[in-house]
Parts: sequence; C-alpha cells; structure tokens
Amino acid sequence: MNYPNIVLIVIDTLRKDVLSIYGGPVRAGSLEWLGKEGVVFPNPVAPAPWSLPSHTSMFTGKYPRDHGVHETYDLKEYSLKQLMAKVPFKTLPEKLRELGYNTVGISANDWIAPGTGFERGFDVFLHVHAFDPVRPIFNEINRIIRKLRSLGILERGVQDPFIAAKELIKKSSFRELVRLVKLYIKAYGIVRALGYPEDKGGNEIIRLIENLSLREPFFLFINFMEVHQPYKTDAPKLTLAMYSPLIFPDLFGYKKIPSETMERIRRDYQNEVRIVDKYIWRIIGYLKTRNLYDNTLIIVVGDHGQELKERGYYGHAIYLHNEIIEVPFVVKLPRGRKFMPKDGYQSLTKIPDLIMNAIEGNYEDVVTRDLAFSEAYGITHDLKLVLGKYMGRPDFNEKRRVIDCERKAVYYRGYKLVINTTLNTIEEFSHNGRELNTDNNGDIVKELQELIESFRRGEVE
Repeated sequence: MNYPNIVLIVIDTLRKDVLSIYGGPVRAGSLEWLGKEGVVFPNPVAPAPWSLPSHTSMFTGKYPRDHGVHETYDLKEYSLKQLMAKVPFKTLPEKLRELGYNTVGISANDWIAPGTGFERGFDVFLHVHAFDPVRPIFNEINRIIRKLRSLGILERGVQDPFIAAKELIKKSSFRELVRLVKLYIKAYGIVRALGYPEDKGGNEIIRLIENLSLREPFFLFINFMEVHQPYKTDAPKLTLAMYSPLIFPDLFGYKKIPSETMERIRRDYQNEVRIVDKYIWRIIGYLKTRNLYDNTLIIVVGDHGQELKERGYYGHAIYLHNEIIEVPFVVKLPRGRKFMPKDGYQSLTKIPDLIMNAIEGNYEDVVTRDLAFSEAYGITHDLKLVLGKYMGRPDFNEKRRVIDCERKAVYYRGYKLVINTTLNTIEEFSHNGRELNTDNNGDIVKELQELIESFRRGEVE
C-alpha cells in the first residue's frame, strides 16, 4: 500500500486569533498556502493550556484526564518529566513505526525531548535548544556550584547561578564569584550573538531537516519554540531562562508589568510568528525539491496559545481562556485531496485519528465533534524558583489558593463554560466569544455543567 508521508509541525504557544487565516493581524503565508491546498479547521481546541499534557494528548489521542500527564497542586516542574514514559497507551509514533514508517522527531522544547518518554516509537529523536552552543559552559558553571556546595560555601539545594552569586557576595567569596560571572557573561554573549531570544533553535532545526535523508514512508515531528516566551522585551540582560521572569510576580500581584512593556511584548510575539512562517516555507521547499510534497500529509497546529494580558494574565497554563486554548489547526492532505470541515469543534486529541484514517485512504473529516473539552490542573512551575522571595508574605497562601486550581472547560453549540472545580465556581460563560450572565441562562448553564461532570467521570470524550 502506498502510505502517505506525514509531517506534524507544532508551533509552540501559537494562538489562532493572531493569524490572518483566522482574521488576525499577522499574515503567515505558509499557513495560507497550506490552508488553500487543504483545510483550515475553524474551531480547534487544545486539550490543555501547556506543552506537556497537550503533546501527550496529540501523541495518544487521550485527554489529560485519561493519560495522567499533568501537574497537580503538589506535583510541579521537573517532577513531571518522566510521566510520559509511564503512559500505558501506545503512542502515535509507536503505531506508525509498526506500520513501517521511518519515524523522526526534532524538538526545541525541553519537555518534549529524549529522556522524557516522547522518544517512544521514534527511530531518531533530536533535541535542539537555543542554549546548545553553550552547554559546556553551563556544565562548568554547574560543576563549580556543586563543588561549592560540597565545601559548605553554598547552601544545599542552591543551583541557580544568580542565587549562587548572591550567596557568594554575602560571604565575600569573590574569587569564586568572579569565576562564575566570567563564565556566565561568556555564555550570554555567545547565545545573544546567535540570535536568542528571537531564535530559540529554529535555524538549527531547519539545518537538520535540510540534511535529512528520509526513507518513505516517513513521519516527521517538529516542535518550534520561537513563539514561546521570553521575547526580546522580557529577556533582560544576563537572563538565559526559557521563561519570562515577569510572569509570576505579575500573576500574584506583587510586581505588575507596565502597559508599555506589554505592548512591546505583543509586537515581539507577532514578530516571532513571522519568523516561524519562514521556517515552514523552508520545510515546504524541502519537500517539493525532493518530490515528497504531493504524497505528504502536513499538519500544523499550536499546542496551546498565549495570553498577553487581554484578561489580566501574561503567559499560559493555569487558565482556560480563549487566548490560551484556541489554537490553529491546518491540514494539507496528500495528492490534492480536500474535505469540508463539519460544524463543531476540533480537539487536538483527534490528530491520531486523522493520521490513521489518512493512512487507510479515508480523507473525510474525522476530527470534528459536537463538543470539545480542555483541562488545567494548576500552576506548573516550582513556586520556590519563580516566587521564592514572595512566599513569606502573609497573603501568599490565599493568593495561591485561588490561582493554583483545577479547571475544566467545555465548548458546545457556540457556548463555552469554564468551571474552577477546586473551588466549585464558574469562571467563564460565553456564547461565540461574548460573555453572558449565568442567571439569565440557567438551563444551558446546567446542561454545560452536566457535560463537564460527565467528562470528569469519563462518560464522554
């Protein structure tokens, strides 16, 4: 059987309303091209508001409720990194390799990398990071910090170079401080010269792809991180973190982001979309020059979006606002095939169904359903790392109580309901994006609440 090749491109953190194909301000010509050649799904919904659970859903066809790869009130940050390896379901790459596919993955996302379980089923899985050129310097910094801890100069548990530097200043350990600072400045200079934070590994991904010799049929998975924070505006001097240091102090109300800063960040965000657009054009060019394009199923999605303070929050995860879970979903079918999407919603959990049906020669809409769900389980980051200096404040625990919660969202017949299931409160009720009063719409609110409860019990998909 002449199986189609498959390319799955995830543009990390890309929300749909920024794109011209969804009426937004940024023209991404590559997505317009693929949409004209194929299908632009109108109402896609991410199953989760951040990378780890959303990618797991795309690879397993399951919601976080079922695959279990998500944060909890007590489980945060790197404690989550091995959960995918324990998922009992067969993954999409595993199924494709069993069918004889050459499976190759290239990801710039630390959560979607070798050693996390996402390599399951891949013949080759490569991790590309903006900081790869300075890994040896980081390794030396970490070696020095470990040695200083063993000598008692630094306290146990100190890992961050900035915290280490502060401790060394307090203890007047200037010789060790100078060594750390020199290494860090060297690393910072190299990374900035290579284009960080505008380039978060995308150029290297394209270089790797253009040097690939893929055996047909192939499955090529790509994750681009350019659209993920930090951006040029919120990556301050000497900060080499892959998250914005502005987010959590702003979220908890301790240090608000100025409006002019957010305006620059919004421009940065749109610029990153344009950068990734160029990368996708190069992937299309790679496929065309090797006569692979016509027989290739190409899927481009965002794994989640990004709120840019439209509702008072900057970032993703935690909440289920439209800006965070409504993402693009564009499909170019093999050999010029097309179909008209049905009315309804398209969950990213249906990507495996779309691919397996295409392999069988079925090019109908198997993605759209009458309803779609999304789930969040709280704050994903280690609070000591992102809010350590604020955790002793008397109002901290109360602020955390109302933020670090489990939430469920349902989309149905144009309506959307978000329930904070930890506090048992309704956080959003809308119809086609317009906020509604729950008191005047009791029957539909009750119906949506019942759908969420049925979903929580595992009775609906």
